[in-house]
Amino acid sequence: MASRRFKTIDMHVSFMAGLVCGPTKVLDLACGPGLYASRFTGLGYEVRGIDFGPASIEYGFYGKNLSAHDAYMKGVEAKFKGNDKPKMLFYCDILVSSYDKVVEVVNENGITNIDLPKYKEAYTALPQKEHAFPVPHLEADGYDYYMVTFKSMYRNQSGNTATNPILNEVVRDNVRNSVWINPVTAASIGVSHGENVKLESRVGSITAKAKVTEGIRPDTLGMSYHYGQWSGGLPEYARKGAWINKILEQHPCLISGMDSFNDTKVRISKA
Repeated sequence: MASRRFKTIDMHVSFMAGLVCGPTKVLDLACGPGLYASRFTGLGYEVRGIDFGPASIEYGFYGKNLSAHDAYMKGVEAKFKGNDKPKMLFYCDILVSSYDKVVEVVNENGITNIDLPKYKEAYTALPQKEHAFPVPHLEADGYDYYMVTFKSMYRNQSGNTATNPILNEVVRDNVRNSVWINPVTAASIGVSHGENVKLESRVGSITAKAKVTEGIRPDTLGMSYHYGQWSGGLPEYARKGAWINKILEQHPCLISGMDSFNDTKVRISKA
């Protein structure tokens, strides 16, 4: 099990120990540093912990016999090369070293199909005018609203938690996403809370339910991106909501390569 607070671990161990009659054998798969295994051992169980992580295996052998210096400082000297040495690289330093590494690899391997000037432009340590591009939102005539995306605290990424039975049972308002719309915007298109709206960008369109809220600007619409799954392997209840990716334009950031999740322009109407 994943490492948690010691109080929580103690509660878990106490609960599991109560499910069996007396001490017996315990197999702790993916045991990590042995936080559960050590507690079961203390209760008289014969415990075997298995883990693939070298650090976890090493910790299991040393246990609490590590000195305080080793527990807190082990590897620090090797990693940071001693006192008064740089402990981390700042953003601009990382960019400089990244470009140097690209040049080194290109030269060592005779790579010719790579645009080094473009890499140098992207990895320039100080902000440049070129870093502000692309600017698709300036070119989207007739699309008046910014579409921004965000994460729900009950979901993860594109929706691989949509089939989690605990979340689906406990959080009843978590079964679908909605379009966040400012009341001024909603009134201008004649839409009420809970009604369907149509969102259109230059690459596609979707239909979703409106969530009228003061929590967003009048010129902006918001939507989480964990819903509307279309995979044939997922059950019907996991496909509720709208698939926001269908209307997001692809304009990767020059520096990071991150897609444009917050600068797609859309128009909205009552469905």
